[in-house]
Amino acid sequence: MATDSDPSLRPLGAFFEPLRDRRKGTKKLRFPLVDLMVMSVVAVIGGADDWEAIALFAEGHLAWFRAHLNDTLPRAPSASTFRDVLTCLRPTEVLPCFEAFSRAFARTHNTPEHQVIDGKALCGSWKHGLAPLKLVHAWSAKHGTLTNFRVMRDGSELPAILALLGSLELKGTITTLDAGGAFKKVARTIVTAGGGYLLAIKGNQPTLHGQIAERMLAVSRGEADPALNTVHHTEQRTNGMEERTLWAAPAKDAPAALRWPGARSVVLQRRVVTRAGVQTVGWRYGVSTLLPDDTAGLSALLRGHWGIENKLHWSLDVVFREDASTLRNTRSQVLFAVLRRIAHTALTKAPPARTTRKTSLKGSRFLAGHKEAYLDSIIASVFAGS
Repeated sequence: MATDSDPSLRPLGAFFEPLRDRRKGTKKLRFPLVDLMVMSVVAVIGGADDWEAIALFAEGHLAWFRAHLNDTLPRAPSASTFRDVLTCLRPTEVLPCFEAFSRAFARTHNTPEHQVIDGKALCGSWKHGLAPLKLVHAWSAKHGTLTNFRVMRDGSELPAILALLGSLELKGTITTLDAGGAFKKVARTIVTAGGGYLLAIKGNQPTLHGQIAERMLAVSRGEADPALNTVHHTEQRTNGMEERTLWAAPAKDAPAALRWPGARSVVLQRRVVTRAGVQTVGWRYGVSTLLPDDTAGLSALLRGHWGIENKLHWSLDVVFREDASTLRNTRSQVLFAVLRRIAHTALTKAPPARTTRKTSLKGSRFLAGHKEAYLDSIIASVFAGS
């Protein structure tokens, strides 16, 4: 086992040991499968976004890989070696590797109190007119890390959400989902596992949505309703101001909510954003297992839910250029999804790139690709204790 200051790549390689190498004569291979996976992860941390870039990174850091991974590497693998060998891996084999990594990482960060479930499409991954690859993520709002993800099959979100929930420790946590995951079956799964939820309600649940809207009609018109529990927040930002007001009522006030397992409250939130004198108003409806008098908790859950968009999805698209990726092979898409998410966690939880000033995630990734001392610190701090 590596020590806290040891930049060895062996702990990282352990997550990929279960993978099956389908090449013949695996004892005589120049490049073991685990080595190829580890080099790919490190290359993506350092800025690589495709097979050619991974190969070039390996070539440019060959001496470093010999010192930290395998001192018998004859040369850097070619792009075709990385692609041909790693695309033989099935998604069902690769996804458990990330799950093992996330579980090991979670052991050093207590069970998250707030799990966010949300979907993301890889917009550049379309093929022959088919829809892009879609993933469902589980995000720890407390720790700001990805805990797991699943691939949607045939564009169906519910099976992927249920599979994802089955892989998580839900007891004692609160899970939030947007309207695409608002199903009674999802609510039942969460409650049965000992957790709670706050589910967004929109037009896909017309009866419940209508009843909540009717119950909150007075406040939505700007009139007072003393029977409702209320909380108000104002947040001044450099580019404007945001005001959030949340109203909560018992689930019995919207009878359809009583058919949702464990439901104890229905909520309405008004969000007013003012930028450059222009005001934008948004409304959010929901059903939750929290009591209606816990308006602070309900408001915090709604606020925390959008962290997955700002801290994960935005980073994947802007820093890792996921939406711009034009990989067409499903196995390549899933493999790179795993590589990017391990790299994202590593860079998010790594020591600061500089102590004198704050460095963006994009800057940290750039530095990791050009300064091996910083790459050492990432490997030692994130993977050493796994």
